[in-house]
Amino acid sequence: MLKYLRKIYFLIFLNACILRDLRVHPRRYENLKISDFDKYLVWRPHESSLGKPKLTAMGVIVQPNIILTNSAQDLVNNAVVINGTVMKKTSFVVYGKRESLSKLRLDDKYVDWRKAINLAETYPPDEFEPKLALIKLCHKIPVNTHYATIARFPKRTFKIGAKCVVIGLSKDNALASILNADIVDLDQCENDTFKLHESIVCVHLPYNARQPHCEHIVDGSPLVCRGFIIGIGGTLKTCNSYSPRPFTGTFYHRVWMREQIAEIDANTPILEEHSPLAKHIVVFGLIEGGQKYPKGLGVIIADDIVLTHYAEDLTEPGIHGLSENTIGFIIYGVQRVHSLKTISPTNEIEWIEAKNLNGPHRPSQYKPQIALIKLNSTINLEPENVEVLPLPDKNLANGTECVVVGLGYEMTDTIVAIKATVLNESYCKREIPEINYSAICIDIPNPMGDNDQCDYFTGGAPLICDGVLTGIVSAPCINRKPRPCTNVFDFRYWIMSTKKSFRSFNSCNSLIKSFPEVTLILLILLFTHLQSW
Repeated sequence: MLKYLRKIYFLIFLNACILRDLRVHPRRYENLKISDFDKYLVWRPHESSLGKPKLTAMGVIVQPNIILTNSAQDLVNNAVVINGTVMKKTSFVVYGKRESLSKLRLDDKYVDWRKAINLAETYPPDEFEPKLALIKLCHKIPVNTHYATIARFPKRTFKIGAKCVVIGLSKDNALASILNADIVDLDQCENDTFKLHESIVCVHLPYNARQPHCEHIVDGSPLVCRGFIIGIGGTLKTCNSYSPRPFTGTFYHRVWMREQIAEIDANTPILEEHSPLAKHIVVFGLIEGGQKYPKGLGVIIADDIVLTHYAEDLTEPGIHGLSENTIGFIIYGVQRVHSLKTISPTNEIEWIEAKNLNGPHRPSQYKPQIALIKLNSTINLEPENVEVLPLPDKNLANGTECVVVGLGYEMTDTIVAIKATVLNESYCKREIPEINYSAICIDIPNPMGDNDQCDYFTGGAPLICDGVLTGIVSAPCINRKPRPCTNVFDFRYWIMSTKKSFRSFNSCNSLIKSFPEVTLILLILLFTHLQSW
């Protein structure tokens, strides 16, 4: 009896091993849906079609700030001229998008990019050489969410006969599609005229008249086996829907990927995206014709006063070419400004009056830029979320650690902080001969070359050293030049006297509103005084 039980246990164990091996290389295609993959997919336009972008290429999320695709043009040194202004060429990816891929919507989740590193030495690469590219995003994708997660990559090769899937795009470019795929011998993808690199994975896709692979596989299409990204494919100039298809094997190039990712990480400035300094920052702008227009950043220096670089005084809107109905606004107490329309009214205050150091008109580029905005009501200060930032009581000392706080692209992003290098005065003067005497010059080194301070730090962004407001970033910004900041310490007396003038004027207004007869008494005294002359 014991002998028979041992045989039964042995057969059960053997069956389990066979089933486990079948799961590694299943004989049947996996019954998978696009929802099993869409969290680690991103969609992107081709760099050649950025004027009228359509989501016709793909990629997979490797890290929150890195995407893997088959090839991508490095846009760092590419620029376009728009209305006489040289603008950096920028592309983007969309994540968390599950349908209507042929249409871009305002609520799509975009992340911009410019830096791309290709496996091939030349761009565009040859059609049948191994093709991989890493795209460095300008901001991180929030992973481990309902919309995005990091893709998994294999730790070994998959055997011939393994049954996998390829993710592509439907004929109308509206939905992602899944094609069944078998790994076959490499020579089935070769012919007499060319030989493929040993890192190529050859895949046979059963012919389907309704969705031939020549129409569905796009640049960056991933080859997926048991949930692992084992290959990346792309479009072919000469394609036969009855023939196997080459994919670049990710396992064979894992060392290259690891080295490039390490270089990107080492040369990426650390942006602190949930900085405690955000509680001192406001976004200010104008409301005209029912539309909100952001103008810059500011710093809370009192519960009713904001310090910035320049602001239009709306008590005299005609000087600035504005209508009499134009009013100002600030947004405070938020970490992210994704859309001005979604900001809670409790985080918004209106303003009319502003005072600029050099009068009502906008100062020239390298003149001192500093202004105060008087709010119509007081900010609800809370130690954890909204707080006043103290003014300096001494000048900046050499070697002081500083950070600059700013807002992302087009001022509709996350408030970020980053370490800033304060440059030597003589170097700053040599680089910008027109610079004013009170300027502090800063730089944010970025060896990758894809971002600079112009991308993140608009006018009014504060330079904070040892927890004290030290400088206000000037505008506009010039690429590849040090960024001037107005030294707050040099203008502390102007700041204090202007604050007092705001309060004195408000006190008089409050007195007149409370006691209307005061106005009559003042007029009688003025009339009597004039008669005595």
